[in-house]
Amino acid sequence: MFPSEGYDQDRDQTFYRAQFVDPTFYQQTCFTFHENTHKKTALWVNIEDWKSGKLLVVPLEFLVYF
Repeated sequence: MFPSEGYDQDRDQTFYRAQFVDPTFYQQTCFTFHENTHKKTALWVNIEDWKSGKLLVVPLEFLVYF
């Protein structure tokens, strides 16, 4: 998932259950990439932070899958 950075707009999200072949990938705290001309950052978050309400996930039905 990607932080919305304060923008008030809809974002389509797609989630897949997967594993990375290289386990060191999980040791990185964030990932920087470019989408068109915009620099973006993706990061790992604890699913418990979503379940407890500390972080917001939309739609809430997403949590049914975890």
